[in-house]
Amino acid sequence: MEAHTVLIIRSQISVGGPGRLILSDINELKKRGYRVVLIVGSGSLIKAVEDTGSKCYVIDNISTIERVWYRNLNTLLQIRKIIKHEAIEAIIGYNTASTLYGYIASRCLRYKPVIINSLLGVGKEKYLNYMPFNHIVMSNTQKTNLIEKGVRAEKLIVVYPSTIDMDIYNPLNYTSNILKKTYSLSNDDILIGTVMSGPKASTFYAEAVISTLERHSNVYHFFVGASPDYKEIKKKLDASPYLGRFFFIDNVENIPQLMNDFDILSHLLSDKCFETFGMVITEAMIMCTPVVSSANGGPCEIIENGNTGYLVHSYEDYLCCISKLVANTSQRKAMALHARMRALEHFTVDKRINLLVDLLDGSS
Repeated sequence: MEAHTVLIIRSQISVGGPGRLILSDINELKKRGYRVVLIVGSGSLIKAVEDTGSKCYVIDNISTIERVWYRNLNTLLQIRKIIKHEAIEAIIGYNTASTLYGYIASRCLRYKPVIINSLLGVGKEKYLNYMPFNHIVMSNTQKTNLIEKGVRAEKLIVVYPSTIDMDIYNPLNYTSNILKKTYSLSNDDILIGTVMSGPKASTFYAEAVISTLERHSNVYHFFVGASPDYKEIKKKLDASPYLGRFFFIDNVENIPQLMNDFDILSHLLSDKCFETFGMVITEAMIMCTPVVSSANGGPCEIIENGNTGYLVHSYEDYLCCISKLVANTSQRKAMALHARMRALEHFTVDKRINLLVDLLDGSS
């Protein structure tokens, strides 16, 4: 039976990868004729969800799995009431605790909606086999990682995350060199961008940027987002002799324009971080921006090394690959075209929603 009313549930929705993904999913599902309702604990993107025309309920205490089993009866009763009132036919949870709340509340009504749990990060692996629903994972790399940790393969379904709406992520829709004009830079200067929202950055990121600026006088580096790692990076860069060659931008609202302005995206990850996918990489690629990324998790599945960008394993490897792209305009342009073609083939939101719809309608 086809489901037409979908409940999306998550503990919080804020600026960053998960928040942008949820907004994208809501918009695309609505385009396909679905009615979408959101239950969320908190977050700065609540108004953005409401602006899509979707109903949004804010309920406190949608938190950890451990708390589902006690002290949260009132939360379950509120969710149960919403599911009944909105006649929910399918539930997509965007963290395991939230999905479990939706499952229990629906079973209290003796409803049996389609229920899918979308795993956006790592952790809680010990619970996944015991959940009475399957899990969407963001890459085959993440799936393999979970299987190695004991999660059964049959519970895991790979659906690439994507915010790449082709009406938005089209280089022809954007004015070139906005950043260069804003910061009074030359058209011949090379802009390297980094976009992070969480604690992911490599411990040698600042040193790598300093070495790059030292080697290439025409390179400028932009850090975009609110990653807590940026404070330490900025502290080291401020002590370098390269003031005016690096910039920190908090606003991540216009990612397509930023990617259009960057000549290279740099995505250097900590060895302690397992990158489940890397949406920002696909967002760069679709805007014809080659990527230099740590060979860590999802990026290994996204980037064709040497063709759409570079996968690096060390500090020295990173500096070498960056130097190749900075020095060789024709190689950079060739990689940019290959990157866009690969993103178009594999990573658009249209492809993601096609798979989600199959799951929601029980045809996959």
